[in-house]
Amino acid sequence: NAGSGKTTFLTKKLKSDSKRLNNYQKLAAITFTRNATEEIKQKLVDIPDNVVVSTIDSFLDKEIILPFLNQKYEIQTS
Repeated sequence: NAGSGKTTFLTKKLKSDSKRLNNYQKLAAITFTRNATEEIKQKLVDIPDNVVVSTIDSFLDKEIILPFLNQKYEIQTS
């Protein structure tokens, strides 16, 4: 359904829902491709700090695996 407004709807929903979160909460928009990630980021313009937009690989690395490794094994990650 190209051109049906899915990405536009998603970005509006991310913006509105991010305003209702507590300071310890985050929203994640997880995609399969970098192109889809970039499209969402372009439509969001100013990405709120509590919104993560990434591919599934990047999300797993940055939000789950690397923090765990750093906590468990004291490995410095950037």
